[in-house]
Amino acid sequence: MRITFVALAYAPSVGGSQLLVRRLAEGLAGHGHDVEVLTTDALGSIGARHPGRVGVQDEELGGVRVRRHRSPEPLRLAQRALRGAWMRRPGWATGPHAGVVGPWLAGPLSPSLLAAVRRALRDRDVVIACSAPFLTFVAPARWPRRRARLIGLPLLHLGRYEVALGVQRALRRCDALVAATEHERDVHRRTAPAVAELHVIPPGTDVDEALDLTPDQARAELGLAERTTVGYVGRLAAYKGIDSVLAASAQLVAAHPELGVLVAGRPSGYDVRPAAEAVGLPADRLTLRESFPEEERRLLLAACDIVVAPSLDESFGLGIADGWAARRPVVASDLAAVRTLVRDGVDGVLVAPADPAALAEVLDGLLADPRRRAELAAAGRRRVDDELGWSAIIDRWDAVVRAADDRRRVEA
Repeated sequence: MRITFVALAYAPSVGGSQLLVRRLAEGLAGHGHDVEVLTTDALGSIGARHPGRVGVQDEELGGVRVRRHRSPEPLRLAQRALRGAWMRRPGWATGPHAGVVGPWLAGPLSPSLLAAVRRALRDRDVVIACSAPFLTFVAPARWPRRRARLIGLPLLHLGRYEVALGVQRALRRCDALVAATEHERDVHRRTAPAVAELHVIPPGTDVDEALDLTPDQARAELGLAERTTVGYVGRLAAYKGIDSVLAASAQLVAAHPELGVLVAGRPSGYDVRPAAEAVGLPADRLTLRESFPEEERRLLLAACDIVVAPSLDESFGLGIADGWAARRPVVASDLAAVRTLVRDGVDGVLVAPADPAALAEVLDGLLADPRRRAELAAAGRRRVDDELGWSAIIDRWDAVVRAADDRRRVEA
């Protein structure tokens, strides 16, 4: 079967959606499918002032053909300026959609990518459109499909804002939709009731690659100071709630003089050290790792005694599953999407987002109770082993794309 993913960015770009699409694409290629990825050449966030570029336009990675397309610089800068103006408009001009960015403001504005998407809809068997509200999700749904079945993988972030109207229309035009959580599927069902094929397939995690190390062993390998560590590993962006971890940790320093804080991830417009200084976290308690090799991610997670996933907005929460795979207790934001994944008090602890005092209280209790930390870690690892290994996730996706192709053949 000929399958095309339309993705916002792809390896070596680092991020949750990039990892998900790469795992799915390579996994389906391993099942014998002809898989290609149409994407941008952005190395970092496409909304960044300087997103960086991947130099190779066309290559094969892990059995997948990757075709990268550039956004012309004048278009990219104009789109970025318009988006900034929209987000900064005065209070009297805002309304229920105040924080909603539509697809054309989100981008990417790449004529060559959009042309490649149209060809894929004409020539390929299945097209998988990824990452709302971006055009990589919306554009494939706008055009007629002469051949391909269209599967939507919107990865909706539902914590703060409504779903943009353009995204709602795109959801209704898909032949099938795949949600990361039950909560997201409920949104799909309400928004696109005529779409008969609604699936829930969460992202997976690297169960087999998780390191079987104690926190002190992992810290020794990384050359970190030996002290009890609360850690965040993920994108360094404001919406990830890192400031809550820093502020909560600052409140705990007096009661836990051995406490250290590890923050690791690719920079995305959030400056960690000034934020830590602003909340009074001593500089010697903070370890910051930026732009580390992807293979070091597992070691960084293993170096934490407690993994915190404090996001203000989330489609699933790969950091939670990765923390479980590393056999670490996880504290996560109490968001609707996260509640469908984490069983509060069983395999993780949920805490109100953007509430450093509440987070500090939870962390204080766990730091004082190693047995409780071990119980949560073991329960989380069981969830990963039972439900979230990549091989099982790929098998479920294989069934979805084969069913879509069967329907295409019947309707041809």
